[in-house]
Amino acid sequence: MAKLRRKGKLKEYKELKQEMLAEVGQADALGVDVGKSGKHNNEIIKEILNIYFSILKASESADKKKSSPLLKSVFLGIPQFTQFINIEIVWDLINVLREFLQFELEGTSNHAISNVLAGLLCVFQIIEVGAGTSFNIDEKDFMDSLYAVIQKMIFQPFDFSISDFLAFLKCAHLVLVQKRQY
Repeated sequence: MAKLRRKGKLKEYKELKQEMLAEVGQADALGVDVGKSGKHNNEIIKEILNIYFSILKASESADKKKSSPLLKSVFLGIPQFTQFINIEIVWDLINVLREFLQFELEGTSNHAISNVLAGLLCVFQIIEVGAGTSFNIDEKDFMDSLYAVIQKMIFQPFDFSISDFLAFLKCAHLVLVQKRQY
């Protein structure tokens, strides 16, 4: 537009400006307000995280012999929102996941291995991409859990779902290829 003004094409500039203002007016007519949409997005993220943490809290306080089938979805969803969470909460979340993984690996059910793979993927993604990069985390427990899952997958094979196998491959890629932690 600045080029049009400099070249003396004031009429074309005014037409282009009117066209752009008309488009902005149409967007306002649809009810799109940037300030309100940002506020709504924050509320949506807050509610999603509230749901995730309530599921984690319910599974932690529930009977330890039975884990929730929703945990896998929670573990796969949390890393997407860790950048919006306070660092202390992320630290507590990582510690809860550490305890959960150690407890679940004691069980032998296929459901437990599926949840452990999703939990490991959650932890490694938080550490790699999310707020986990802002502090130093000892990953030894998580590496031990990954090796225990590999051992269980080899010696106690079960019917893998595609999502379990993809979670395993993503964990292996994050740990063995990107970080080169053997």
